[in-house]
Amino acid sequence: MIELHLAGRQPAHPPFATLLLDVTLRNEAAAARWFLLPDLFEPATRRIGGGVYALECYAFAGSGRVILGRILGVGGAQALLLPPGADVLIRNLAIKHVAAAEPQAMELATAAELLIGDEPVAAWFGRDPTCDARAEVDAGQRRMLGSRHSEDLVSVPLALVDAQRLSVSIARSAARSG
Repeated sequence: MIELHLAGRQPAHPPFATLLLDVTLRNEAAAARWFLLPDLFEPATRRIGGGVYALECYAFAGSGRVILGRILGVGGAQALLLPPGADVLIRNLAIKHVAAAEPQAMELATAAELLIGDEPVAAWFGRDPTCDARAEVDAGQRRMLGSRHSEDLVSVPLALVDAQRLSVSIARSAARSG
């Protein structure tokens, strides 16, 4: 289950703006699952999955451990691995969008496994990417843990195994308290 709540907006280099979202992720599955959110939302042209060339790994300040992989490329996304039964709240997660078309909903995905080329994406993190089962963090307070890129920055396919794609509405109410 995924909930998106608008927490704020920031200007960015035109034609873009940045949405700050409070994101609640719950893994109701019996096994760990990847949760994928867009890094850049372009409704007519962008979809999670496709060619990627790098992964940046971040940790956020707050209670609990949350590791986010920012997968860079045309098919890029922000990826988090949640254990079964996990309930994670990420405040102020930034997602850029075309300013003229602020989204009412976003396409998100979950997957049992992610592959960059033929390699599990977890190997690209350089550490165990599994988030704590309970966490509340602020994405505005992040630190980079590392990065990895493909050889010569050549684009390689991002594959989602046993994927479920979801369209999730963005709640416009005032930011909630967790």
